[in-house]
Amino acid sequence: PKLDADTATLSDRLFVFNYLMVSVMIGISILRVNSRIAHHKWLKRTFAFFHIAGVPLAVAAVAWYVWGLATMES
Repeated sequence: PKLDADTATLSDRLFVFNYLMVSVMIGISILRVNSRIAHHKWLKRTFAFFHIAGVPLAVAAVAWYVWGLATMES
């Protein structure tokens, strides 16, 4: 079926989410090696936590959301 041009498909949303997650991971990596951040151990640990746990949790949440959409009965 032809889709309305103003409607974002699930594929479009997943692409944007993947792009966002890669950008967040790059940003966190840059902040973790920044010399200004290195002086503050609590801040460095916070970024490490988000890098190791936060990003995978966000990906898992979106995977659960997509699985819910796929199994939803029409």
